[in-house]
Amino acid sequence: MSALEITINLPDNLAREAQALGLLTSESLVALLRAEIERRARAKEVEAIQQGMDEFERGEGLPARAALEELRQKHGISS
Repeated sequence: MSALEITINLPDNLAREAQALGLLTSESLVALLRAEIERRARAKEVEAIQQGMDEFERGEGLPARAALEELRQKHGISS
């Protein structure tokens, strides 16, 4: 596994306070990064769902059964 080096530039007083609270440990930084990754993933999921809802409201797309039938025929899957 490769190491990732991160530099955080904080004002001295904020850095001292964060350090005193234990917020600058590698474990807490990893937790913050994971939380941000999850937040961004959820935001992309919400955006995709909204896009699908917008397409549905415009009358675009296929009903699920029709889409599955189309895929079945396209890939030669028997029913």
